[in-house]
Amino acid sequence: MNIFIDTQLWIYAFKKPQREKFISSEEYKEALQMHSKAVKFISDVLLNHIIYITTHQLAEIFHALAFRGIKTNSRQALNIIEK
Repeated sequence: MNIFIDTQLWIYAFKKPQREKFISSEEYKEALQMHSKAVKFISDVLLNHIIYITTHQLAEIFHALAFRGIKTNSRQALNIIEK
């Protein structure tokens, strides 16, 4: 099956939550669960489906990885996008 994946799911999968960014341990645990679920979902989908992605999504993912929240090195973010 051919599918699109919402940009936020990619971001949840690629950015592991950092404990110091959360006020409570409950919020942190929820964020870790979302991260784990997103990683599993993306992994399963990559194995079983053809994923379509728009250039707008690529730009959005790069921006989120390199410039928002816990920042990923821009070269590393670009490598993720190129894959």
